[in-house]
Amino acid sequence: MVRREVLKGGLAMAGLLAAGTWALPFPADAAGRSEVHMKTLSSKLADALRSIGTDPCIAKAAQLEATRKDDRELSFHLRSAELDEAATAIIAGALRSLSDNEASYLASFSLSYNQGIGDTGAVHLAHALPQGLRVLGLVGCGIGDQGGEALLQWASQAQRLRMICIEGNSFSGALTARFQELARQSSSLFVVV
Repeated sequence: MVRREVLKGGLAMAGLLAAGTWALPFPADAAGRSEVHMKTLSSKLADALRSIGTDPCIAKAAQLEATRKDDRELSFHLRSAELDEAATAIIAGALRSLSDNEASYLASFSLSYNQGIGDTGAVHLAHALPQGLRVLGLVGCGIGDQGGEALLQWASQAQRLRMICIEGNSFSGALTARFQELARQSSSLFVVV
């Protein structure tokens, strides 16, 4: 019952984010800087995807390069793309290369339904995800307690995080309870685990 209510709330929040009717304060930049930061963010992620070289990654790279540079935020979603630990490490490297200003434009990040990410990939991501990220999706990514622990540590420090969807992984009951406790501690965070 509680999970269903959290899921409903999470889906409602996702709808608000997608509709652009709910947003957090956006970093103030001088005129023109936002375009530069958005372009650099898109370029770094696109370069990483091109280096992976799979068809889904190349298609996503082209989509990123076509992103309007005056957009106020970027949602990076690469689901069901058969990513493995090595590909995830490349994407994590691109995230680590972002300046704080560039990273502030990344609002939502999802690599859901990539079973090959596993614990190693999740640890790479947890050490690279921006602290200002608002939505994270890693559903069905073959993650166990080692990767889940790293994600929990990141999530507990991510002050702007509003939703984390990590169901369909192999977390122990104890780790699942810790994610649920994190959600209880913050009235503005939805956790679907």
